[in-house]
Amino acid sequence: MTGNRTFYSSYGGGLDVVAPGGEIQNGMSGGILTTGGTWLDGFWQGITVPDNSWGLALDPVGKYVQVQGTSFSAPIVSGVMALMKGEDPKRRLSREEMVSILKKTATYDGLNLSSSDMNRYRLQKEVGFGTVGDAPVSRPSGIFAKAKPVSAQEYFFGKGLVNADAAVESVRQR
Repeated sequence: MTGNRTFYSSYGGGLDVVAPGGEIQNGMSGGILTTGGTWLDGFWQGITVPDNSWGLALDPVGKYVQVQGTSFSAPIVSGVMALMKGEDPKRRLSREEMVSILKKTATYDGLNLSSSDMNRYRLQKEVGFGTVGDAPVSRPSGIFAKAKPVSAQEYFFGKGLVNADAAVESVRQR
């Protein structure tokens, strides 16, 4: 993980936490390692099995590929929540408490803001929520919508990158 926000990532005032989603723009080693399910025999019924990969996100039979997308971030957060619930077998903690722990244990360590993101943040902060010049802005900025404006880090990364170890340990200690 390089800690940079990817071009396809969401950002703005409503963001809670972030999780890796992969980035293959600068090489295949930056993606999330997965299979596309094409290793299943049933997938190939009536189809000729290719000799090589069909593309960046389609795996040849039994092989892993590097992919990217926010679709991979959600299961990471869900997995961390499942691990947290595993440490609370009597279900003493409410959903709100679990989410609070997830946010409190998230961290900005290792996350980087690009100069482009900083310029985007400064512009949004300058013009405020609602418009950029004459154009309406539909993305909640978090800059002026709250009594206390959010920082650039919170604008792009919410409360930070989920930290499975810290979140699970926090549930254990309760």
